[in-house]
Amino acid sequence: MLQRWLTHFLNLFLRPDHLEALRSWPVLNGSEGMVAAHPTGTRTARHHSRLFHPLAGLINFTVMCYSTALDANAKAIEARYGRQMLAETRGELPFSKTSAFARPWWPVITAEEPNVIGWKQWGLVPHWAAADPAAFLKKTPTFNAISEEAYEKRSFKAAMAAGHRCLIPVTAFYEWQHREVPGRKTPNKVPYEIGLIGEPLFSLGGIYDGDTYSILTRSAQTLMAQIHNTKKRQPVIIPRAFEGDWLSQKLTKDDVLRFCNGVEEIDLEAREVVKDSA
Repeated sequence: MLQRWLTHFLNLFLRPDHLEALRSWPVLNGSEGMVAAHPTGTRTARHHSRLFHPLAGLINFTVMCYSTALDANAKAIEARYGRQMLAETRGELPFSKTSAFARPWWPVITAEEPNVIGWKQWGLVPHWAAADPAAFLKKTPTFNAISEEAYEKRSFKAAMAAGHRCLIPVTAFYEWQHREVPGRKTPNKVPYEIGLIGEPLFSLGGIYDGDTYSILTRSAQTLMAQIHNTKKRQPVIIPRAFEGDWLSQKLTKDDVLRFCNGVEEIDLEAREVVKDSA
């Protein structure tokens, strides 16, 4: 009974980033350590990670959100964006489904260097926290930034005010749908792979500080509201025709918020990720 109650409570009331943060608590044998996240294949329905904590015997956690893919090599990315990738690379392309909690280095195009494709690490660390990024991210996960609040949030407001916006190339992102199960209090969580119709490579809108970045989010539009049917959020997607405008230093705060929260529907497509039968 206690196990069912705790599982139900945590699934209903804790944000995915908080659930993941719990996974970094000290392991039962007393040693300090983080539970390593890692890239996973797109045919896995969901991954359960047992908590290394006194609650570990009671609760299984499903890591939600914070997953993207870049299934393209450097030449394809350069051709799509009409820019060269810097010779110094931080990762080996292509990337399959990759978790933010692995803190991957990712190709990005920044407002300060709009004519090249550079690399930054997922999980924005503001300059005042740069001395201990791990401690900062453990306390304050900054893999996503709520666009409606980013100008006021301490972790993001400097990057927003400085116009440190970026394009984050992806071929897909992933979100989980909650489905009610008859006879169960907790819903089933079904993963979806989401792409942009007619655009094998497309851009998420982000912000950066130093060598780190965060993906901006907005309220979900029609398709994403059906998939992400609890929080009803989605990443900010920058249409190809407006990628240059997004990087412009001339944008005002109102301009940026209009970009992030425009009413025009983005043509997304989604497929349910099927669990391997093997």
